[in-house]
Amino acid sequence: MTTLSATGPLQVQDSIPESSPGAWYGLAVITVVLLFGLVDRQIFILLAEQIKHDLALSDLQLGLLQGLGLALFGALVSFPIGWLADRMDRRIVMSLCIAVWSLAVAACGLASNFTALLIASAIVGAGEAGLSPLTIAMIPDLFRGNRRQTANSVFTIASQFGGGIAIALCGYLIVAAGWLRPLMPAAWQGFADWRLAFFLAAAPAPLFILLMLSVRLPRLPRSIPPVPTQTAAPTEGEGLIGLGQFVRDHWQATLTFNIGMYFATFAFAANVAWIPVIAMRQFGASPTEAGSAVGLCYMVAVGFGMIVSLGGARPLRRWLGPATPIIMVAFSAISGGLVIMLGLFATSATQLFVIYGAHVSCVMCGQMFFPTAIQNLGPAHLRGRLVAIVRIGTSVTGALSPALVGVLSDGLPKSPGSLLAITLTVAMSGLVICGVALLYCARHYPRTAAYSLAVDDAIFVASRTAEVK
Repeated sequence: MTTLSATGPLQVQDSIPESSPGAWYGLAVITVVLLFGLVDRQIFILLAEQIKHDLALSDLQLGLLQGLGLALFGALVSFPIGWLADRMDRRIVMSLCIAVWSLAVAACGLASNFTALLIASAIVGAGEAGLSPLTIAMIPDLFRGNRRQTANSVFTIASQFGGGIAIALCGYLIVAAGWLRPLMPAAWQGFADWRLAFFLAAAPAPLFILLMLSVRLPRLPRSIPPVPTQTAAPTEGEGLIGLGQFVRDHWQATLTFNIGMYFATFAFAANVAWIPVIAMRQFGASPTEAGSAVGLCYMVAVGFGMIVSLGGARPLRRWLGPATPIIMVAFSAISGGLVIMLGLFATSATQLFVIYGAHVSCVMCGQMFFPTAIQNLGPAHLRGRLVAIVRIGTSVTGALSPALVGVLSDGLPKSPGSLLAITLTVAMSGLVICGVALLYCARHYPRTAAYSLAVDDAIFVASRTAEVK
């Protein structure tokens, strides 16, 4: 943490608070907004069969609606939203995103054909594209120092559990649509239940917009004094350099970090998509057994990751230094890759899921440190765009790896364990590349993080000074 001296240089000082009650309120609001976004995202999955029947859609069209609409288009607009997040009040940008995706969810309920539904789902993806850049960028606005890792761990845990809660809420929404039909406007009485469910999913948007606007965030100043540090080149001019200059000055850390994250998602997406299929196809598990086992794996993994991140953050930092977040993500990737290869020796679905659970636990330890890793990688006025760049790449690689496994499975000679071997090889390869890239990143990360945190502190002081004036 830093403060300004009379002559302008920044020096570390402990007087700047790491958090406040308002910060924890802000984190709670960000978390419930994320949960709201997950509900709007998951509702389509549970309604897919009803939509397919009513609109006479094919499985290919359903796949396009869930893949192209929500993922690909969302990736395309991530950077523009990140750009806005670095230039405008982030609460307003998030509120606009909530309004856009909620209106689009309601429009899904009015769609009469595949084209209309594809356009509406694409707009849902565009609105929700702001969730990742904005939430990761706003947490450092609220928390500083060691409290940031604690806040990130709490947020990550809540978001992981939130996925299951979102699915449950979606199921209740679908049932509630039938119950509430008599209370709805007369014009809605003739709508099918799935259409009413979309309307109900979008209805709470005004409440969440008001909650978001009630959060207090520091405003980004237009300028700060120059920021000289011993580990990074000083800022120029008014102290706020642009994205291009920052990437040129810190290309080793930013490039290797992005490569690591792209291959981490590449590997994990392959396992998520195919491990349940393998359990059913090769080991005879039922869909219910596979779904329950995967859910249990995630619950155990989140608990394990929570213990490691909350209990070990400070000791690890004393041991590993400022590169701790990057090293932990790298270690979790490499260990996760080694563990998942034990699946080659599985002889039952139970054994496969136990190994998969151990793999997810390794990965979850890194996931707990990921927000801090990317937040420290860039200063506040660039963070939204840097997160968006990561999201764009991970959206692409996350879509490619399941398809690659499918192509290899179709093209290579068939054998009882061929799909398992292909899936695990693709996943391990991605995780090893991720680990190597991040270990190289760790050599340059402390310099980049020191610079970014120094700029963050200068921005914090400048914003507080402006508030006083």
